[in-house]
Amino acid sequence: MSSLENEYPIDLKDIEIKIKILDPTKSQVLARAEIKFGKIIAIKGFKITKSKYGNYFVAPPSYLSKGKYHNIIWIGDKELWTYIQQKIIEKYKPMDIKEYCENYL
Repeated sequence: MSSLENEYPIDLKDIEIKIKILDPTKSQVLARAEIKFGKIIAIKGFKITKSKYGNYFVAPPSYLSKGKYHNIIWIGDKELWTYIQQKIIEKYKPMDIKEYCENYL
């Protein structure tokens, strides 16, 4: 193990998620999320939307080029990606109705 691995360990318990609620009348994106892994890495631009079946969906940060969205990051471990999606949705759900009422009604 290198000295960097000892100095900068990343523990999933240290994930901090920040949510910014967006105006649902202006976009299909309900909110954006930022994830911080301790004090080491921050990833901004996760998008939270809702499917036509009522399920929440989290998309990774992306950019639009030639009419198509391209992911900026890719998480190769499916279990880790599912964990991150669940954490974002868990953080968003309690804010959803409260912030909507405070900001848009």
